[in-house]
Amino acid sequence: MFASGEVEVAEEFEFAVEVEVAVEVAVGDARQATGPVQAPGPRGPAGRTVVLDGLLAAVLAAGSVAEVLTRPDNVYESTASLPVQVTAVVLAAAPNAVRRVRPFTALLAVVGIMVGCRVLLDTPVVLWSLAVILVAVYSAARHARDPLQWWSVAPPLALIGVYSLVIPGFVNVNDLEVDLTVILAAWGVGLVLRSWARTRHALRESLAEVEAAESARTASALQAERDRIARELHDVVAHCVTVMVVQSGSARLSLHEDPAASEAALRAVEATGREALAEMRRMVGLLSDQEPEALDPQPSLAHAARLVARFAEAGMPVTFRADGAPRPLPPGVDVSAYRILQESLTNAAAHAATAPVAAVVRYRPDAVEVEVTNGRGVPSGRGSGRHGLVGMRERARLFGGTLEAGPTPDGGFRVSARLPAADDGGGR
Repeated sequence: MFASGEVEVAEEFEFAVEVEVAVEVAVGDARQATGPVQAPGPRGPAGRTVVLDGLLAAVLAAGSVAEVLTRPDNVYESTASLPVQVTAVVLAAAPNAVRRVRPFTALLAVVGIMVGCRVLLDTPVVLWSLAVILVAVYSAARHARDPLQWWSVAPPLALIGVYSLVIPGFVNVNDLEVDLTVILAAWGVGLVLRSWARTRHALRESLAEVEAAESARTASALQAERDRIARELHDVVAHCVTVMVVQSGSARLSLHEDPAASEAALRAVEATGREALAEMRRMVGLLSDQEPEALDPQPSLAHAARLVARFAEAGMPVTFRADGAPRPLPPGVDVSAYRILQESLTNAAAHAATAPVAAVVRYRPDAVEVEVTNGRGVPSGRGSGRHGLVGMRERARLFGGTLEAGPTPDGGFRVSARLPAADDGGGR
């Protein structure tokens, strides 16, 4: 068929395959290094492959045209005009532009165009046509969907059969053996590289699974360690509290009869308490998911004015008022009241960024009340919402309090919380 000059064409095809393999290896390594593993998909991203394969098709078309124009001795007898011959070889090479996007379709198109042009227009058969066929066969074997890769050798064999019928003297034993050899070689190379790519992908998936399993084991080990630390924390606290109770009882019993022994017992209570606190801080730090941070003051309504000032500095038109004499509150109530005030201001900033806000803390004889009211405003798109209200209600409920939240008649919003906190005179 194309025996004379086939070595040159085979070398060109071999170079094209080597380039493709090198590109695939480089792209695969880059994907592995920069992101999660993607399924190779026989076709890949259409935009990139069409551009690269379009360039390859242009090279094949240019070589075919050059052969038609400069080497008519390598062309089987043709009665078609020169423009028709040029058009035919260009059309035959064109489908390779989609050889990875539609590999089997491209192969059928190449064979169909070659057969149609030869039978209907008596166009030439050039040496570059072999390169066009080899690229199309290889691409179908390498990239076509299962099981089309196994059928990709059939169209070129059919082409040889048609040419044997319509071109006088086409059948030549030596030429036919060479034709079949190079076509089968291109098909085999495609199948081998297809298997190689799938093996690489399987290995990458296995590696990803191993890494995921290792991460899961690490997380499980960390959780087990935290559980162990939590048990130790419980033991430490239980031990220290027991010692403190015993020493406190001893101090009480010896308070009048032996003041020195009582003082020693109280010092032991103090030392044990400090030891327990130090141990708790250490273990809680180990349990934390975050990096250790500098210790901040405990949240308290005593810092309410400072909290409101921070929101005012951020641009919120907010006022603050404290009704009643501030007094020490139970620690849990104090922290919860502060967090409710903070979350209410955050909600106001999120849902009514430009509206005036009024924050009030009322110290009642039997409770502390926190109220935040904002006018109608424009949402800023940040901050909390439903989950914030749920959290505030849970904080109030935990201490036997109540929380009311809802719209105001002027289109604003109001949050009002009341937490029991009897005044026992400890702050006076």
